[in-house]
Amino acid sequence: MKWRHALAAAMIAALCGCETTVPKQSFAPVPAGQRVTLASPVTIYETRGPLALKLEWNLLPGDYVERYRIPQGRMFESDGPLVQFHPTTGGATRSVGGFVLLQAKPGVGALYVVRKGQTPAYFTPLSTSIAQALTGPAGDISLVTEFPLSSLKAAGW
Repeated sequence: MKWRHALAAAMIAALCGCETTVPKQSFAPVPAGQRVTLASPVTIYETRGPLALKLEWNLLPGDYVERYRIPQGRMFESDGPLVQFHPTTGGATRSVGGFVLLQAKPGVGALYVVRKGQTPAYFTPLSTSIAQALTGPAGDISLVTEFPLSSLKAAGW
C-alpha cells in the first residue's frame, strides 16, 4: 500500500511541472538595497504542467527589499509572509518570497517563494524522500512564474 502513496506523489509531481530552484549559496548580499512598497495586491497567474493548470498567486501590500543579487537578477524579498497562493482546492497559504527583476528580460519579473524544507509528519519514509527531493533545502528559492513588471504599482522605483 505504501508504494501506491509514493507512486501517487511522483505522478502529481510529474503532472504539476517543476519550478526553477536557486540555491541559497548563489545569493550575493546587497548591503543597502532598494525598498519598494506595494500599496495594493498584485495578482499573478501561473500556468503549470502539461495539463495547463491555472494557479493564482498574490504579492500582498507591504515592503519588498532588495536583499540579494542572484544570477537571474535583482531579488526583492518581502518583509514577512506576503506571497499568497490560492490552490484550486480552496483556501490560501502565505509564504515569505517576492520577485526578481530579470536581468535577461527587461520589464519582466519572476515571482518566487522561499523554500521551507518541511514535509508533513504523516508522510512515510519513501514519501518524505520524494517530497524532500522536490522541496529542496530550507532557504533556497523557487522561481514560480514570470509576470510583467508594469503590474507592480509601487512606490520606491
